[in-house]
Amino acid sequence: MKYVSPVLNEKPAVFQPFLEIGGQLGQTMRVSNVTDFTTEQGAFSADGFRQLYRTTTTHLSRPFLDRIYTLWSNTIPTIRPIPGIQWALSIQPIPLLITSRSTQLGGNSLGLSSLPASSPPLINILLTGTWNNTADDVLLQQTAVKLFNEIEYEAKVKNKPSLYHPYKYLNYADGGQDVIQGYGVESVRRLREVSRRVDPRGVFQRQVVGGFKLWKGREGEEGEEGVSEE
Repeated sequence: MKYVSPVLNEKPAVFQPFLEIGGQLGQTMRVSNVTDFTTEQGAFSADGFRQLYRTTTTHLSRPFLDRIYTLWSNTIPTIRPIPGIQWALSIQPIPLLITSRSTQLGGNSLGLSSLPASSPPLINILLTGTWNNTADDVLLQQTAVKLFNEIEYEAKVKNKPSLYHPYKYLNYADGGQDVIQGYGVESVRRLREVSRRVDPRGVFQRQVVGGFKLWKGREGEEGEEGVSEE
């Protein structure tokens, strides 16, 4: 949790319900800078392991959450023998309070400000995997792709109305996922318009290695799909 407004102490009142939860194993809440918090978070990711991220977004549905868990569980027999494997699926809510507030302030470039008030809230689905050896890269990448193909297929086809949403959180995306197009046609048009205006030579599209480009496959190449060395 983050609190960015000025505070007189290290325990803002809005956090009190969380601080009062019993049985806490520990907490490191404090007033500090981004560098300090980044260093703390980085300590949880040891160097030298192979790593994979993949993400997608759907609308919230309790039955579909159960189905997502089942699909993830079905991958365990495949990945269990991999040396050093850690294979975690996380569900993170995107509350309507956030998306509706964005609409009131003029929208955003992520395509999330167009949700109707009657729409179920969104959830971000994140798979993280770490393992020891490059020899297992292909198997784990293929397993991740298959899992998310199944999640997205069932969200689109097996749920009426569809639970699927094209938004993909950039920081969690695999290099082969089409993040920018998931923002929607109007957002992509506006982002490209701004890019042409402030970066007419395409420095950020042509000369910056990796990442997700506004003109995929034309102005810049995507990075190596999925797998990276920390």
